Amino acid sequence: MACTGGERVAYVNPPRSGLEAPVTAALATELRPVRLAYLSCSAGTLARDLSVLEAAGYRVTGIEPYDFFPLTHHVETLARLDLPA
Repeated sequence: MACTGGERVAYVNPPRSGLEAPVTAALATELRPVRLAYLSCSAGTLARDLSVLEAAGYRVTGIEPYDFFPLTHHVETLARLDLPA
C-alpha cells in the first residue's frame, strides 16, 4: 500500500515493556493509521501488541531484525503493518 499524502501513519518505539494498553487501544480504534511501523527490543511484548493490532484489522506486511548492538545478544525488530482498505 502506498501512502498518497493525507493518510495517517505512525511510528512507535516503545520501551521493553511494550506499548501501554491505552496507546495500543487508541492506535487500534481511534487513530487508525493506514500504515504503522513498530520498532521493538522485546519479542514478547511485540507479539502481544501485534496480536491486539491484528485483531483490530491490521496486517503484518513485514518483520525485519536489526543488529544495532553488534557483539551482544540484543536485536531490535521492525514490524510493518498496514490497514487494508
